[in-house]
Amino acid sequence: MLKLGPPAVIFLFLLGGATVSLAELRLHLPHPRTDVTPRQGLAGVAAVIAPTSSPP
Repeated sequence: MLKLGPPAVIFLFLLGGATVSLAELRLHLPHPRTDVTPRQGLAGVAAVIAPTSSPP
């Protein structure tokens, strides 16, 4: 039988808890927007990634 130490058991509980939390969150969120085109999505990502100030 596989014997796990306390750190491994804690990790497994944290991983399981995070998985359940994300599943519950996805159940309560509204449906994703389907009217956004890939071009608009790419523009949104580029706006976040783009530098906010000019280089020195």
